[in-house]
Amino acid sequence: MLFEISTSPTKIKINNYISVNEEVLELKDPSFIGPLFWCFVSLPFLFYFLWQVLYNNQFSFFYKIPLILCLFVFISCGLTVIFMPKKKLTFFRTKGMVFFRDSKRRKEASVDFNTLKFSIKDNTLQVINPKNISSSHKIFLGINAVEDLSLLIWYMDKNRPLPPHKVFDEYRNLDFERRKAKGFPPPLYKSKIITPEATPEQQAEREKYWKDKKYMVS
Repeated sequence: MLFEISTSPTKIKINNYISVNEEVLELKDPSFIGPLFWCFVSLPFLFYFLWQVLYNNQFSFFYKIPLILCLFVFISCGLTVIFMPKKKLTFFRTKGMVFFRDSKRRKEASVDFNTLKFSIKDNTLQVINPKNISSSHKIFLGINAVEDLSLLIWYMDKNRPLPPHKVFDEYRNLDFERRKAKGFPPPLYKSKIITPEATPEQQAEREKYWKDKKYMVS
């Protein structure tokens, strides 16, 4: 997949962030949410059928079979949540690096952002570790995989302003001053859209060095 900004993010799911600022975007893998959901769903049914069997002496298959099924779902999903590897993905904007971390294996791999492999499956963006292609990380940032990929590339282009969302607003001035101190180097990746500065004044100052049109693709 091309490293280019194809669209502007329309929505960002804040609950998937561990931390975000002008330098670091750290994400958790929400794969455990499914098992956790079924664990909570099965719990009240488990208590109900357990009550019927133990205290109301309801030993018929009508109560025992649902009890066994609920117990199986609760235990299997609970164990999955407890022992599932907790993955963490950290994007370092200013360094151009990405860190993969697997809590179960206690391993952390650092790779250059430019070497990452991306794939889309069921409209979900997956980031593949080039050092271990069997290791992937699902990304749930916005509405769809295309927006998620554009957002990551935009964020990791340290020479462009931060993406247009309120979670980045408090860091825009710091990021602008950092780029200004370096003489506003040109963008690292092409874009199909304009990536403007936060204010007209900042836009005018940056355009003394480079303009969006020069780094846009059709």
